[in-house]
Amino acid sequence: MNWHRGTIPEAISMAKATRSIFMVFVCGEDDQSEKMKETFEDAQVSRCLSQSCVSLKLDSKGEPAAQFSQIYPVVVIPSTYFIGLNGIPLEVIGGFVDAECILNKAKTVMELHEKQRSQASSLDGPSNLLASNSTVASSSSLLVDDSLKPNDEESKELTVEEKVARAKELAAMRRETKAREEEEDEKRREIERRQIAKDVQKQRSIQQEKEAKQIAEEIAREKAEEKAAREKIREDIARDRAERAVRYNAGKMQEEESKREARKAKQSEEIGRASCRERV
Repeated sequence: MNWHRGTIPEAISMAKATRSIFMVFVCGEDDQSEKMKETFEDAQVSRCLSQSCVSLKLDSKGEPAAQFSQIYPVVVIPSTYFIGLNGIPLEVIGGFVDAECILNKAKTVMELHEKQRSQASSLDGPSNLLASNSTVASSSSLLVDDSLKPNDEESKELTVEEKVARAKELAAMRRETKAREEEEDEKRREIERRQIAKDVQKQRSIQQEKEAKQIAEEIAREKAEEKAAREKIREDIARDRAERAVRYNAGKMQEEESKREARKAKQSEEIGRASCRERV
């Protein structure tokens, strides 16, 4: 496919000079775009379009495609535009089509284009416009004519310079609108970021308070367990002392009782001896 390698205004100027169809192919990196590129590389398609069109391929992510979309809204990627001499699209193809389909559409477009050329040749106004040597005038006549005017009568009253000025005004308005939207989006995102940061800080504070409470409860529990252990140890010591005291006292009493029993036995023995001596 013989793609024009210059800018949009240069391609428009060439289309005006040769009175050819201006074809614009807006593509991306998706499968549909890749298949459509293969369609344009078909031998019959390439030969047919190269003979009748000034063809321009635009990357959907590039600035030229954005500028083109300001005049001819691109709603589908890929999209193919066949634009006539008066700036009106003769055919718009959205998405992928095969070689046979695009050849059929190209045939219809060429028939419409031949009618435009015949009409332009019979009228002085369009002929003079097509023959303009100014690149800016050529660009504006193709990309601005019917896309910005509300009706045909208003277009007839506008000069090329006025159309250019109107196109610039529209582009400026769109840029301003886009800038405002971006500013509002940025404000909204900033508010969201601040709210998220606030929520995160709040959640962090709650988590810290929860952890501090858990630590305090753990410390209190450990202290209570230590206190309970110390109390148990003191109780065990006191009980052991009491038991030893009881055992000691019991032993002492038993010893005293044994001594008393021994004394009684001795006294009885002495009394018995004394009685025996008296009887003798």
